[in-house]
Amino acid sequence: MAFGIILNNINTKDKLQLAIAIPALLVSTISGYIKYAIKISMCASNWPEVFFVTRGLKDVSIIKMVDGTTFKLTKKTHLAFVEYCGYLLLPQRIKDHLKIRKSGKTTMSIKTPSRRIMCRTNSVSDLANEFYYQPHNLINAKGLDVVDIGAYYGETALYYALYQKARMVYGFEIEDKRVKLAKNLITSNNLSNRIKIFNKGVYATQSESNPTVNGEVKFLGSSKNGTTLAEIVRRFKLSGAALKVDIEGAEYDLFKNVSSDDLKKFKEINIEYHFGYKTLVERLRREGYKVMYTKPRYQLNIFGWMGLTCQGDIVAKLH
Repeated sequence: MAFGIILNNINTKDKLQLAIAIPALLVSTISGYIKYAIKISMCASNWPEVFFVTRGLKDVSIIKMVDGTTFKLTKKTHLAFVEYCGYLLLPQRIKDHLKIRKSGKTTMSIKTPSRRIMCRTNSVSDLANEFYYQPHNLINAKGLDVVDIGAYYGETALYYALYQKARMVYGFEIEDKRVKLAKNLITSNNLSNRIKIFNKGVYATQSESNPTVNGEVKFLGSSKNGTTLAEIVRRFKLSGAALKVDIEGAEYDLFKNVSSDDLKKFKEINIEYHFGYKTLVERLRREGYKVMYTKPRYQLNIFGWMGLTCQGDIVAKLH
């Protein structure tokens, strides 16, 4: 299903590139899993235990990390384990540049251009990549209110507030565990007065019970812990604001249903697209935005729910 949607959402040149790339995608997918195994083996001395747990052969295992720490691994803690591996595998140039250091058993600190950031160990790699590579510098949020839909661990909210000097950041994240970590990150750095994190999904319409991707519900939630872009605009009295959207494929319904008046409350927009760019680009251009987009990156996840994706960034500016 995703393949057909992607074909309808990219131009002819990109369709030809995708057709040529499909065999290579299969090879790269297999090699990706091999690379994952190699990375895990570089982080854990008893790395086969990781696969026993993730494949359901064991419920729990104590993983011995190469930095001398141990990790209690279950299927529920697997993501945190992968993220800590991300820290261990950070290039030394990033660790040196940002002066990353441990400040406690489960906390670390990162030196950014404006100040030192305190964070949990399982979010340090995301923060380090955010402040070193600056993937969200595509829009200029200086002095603006920012709506961050898909706030994840709060790393982009922190970037907009500290590095880009945004006036206020409103982050929305539907996953409970991520919200808890994001709020901890914000309060640990005394930024509660400039960043607000909400445990809410942002839906296309008020009647929608769950965000959908290609017509299928992919995110747990209900209208009780959801909101719409229109409600956000009115609640915070937004005008001339910035908008960042990364919601794993639910962006199409969101931008299809938002009204012209509400959309134009945002003069700077950054969208990560997951199944092609055409419909999003066309909508934004109709509303008078100057739009740029990156060439799509095709990814194939054999075991994941998203399957084939066609990802990239869209940047729109209203003049």
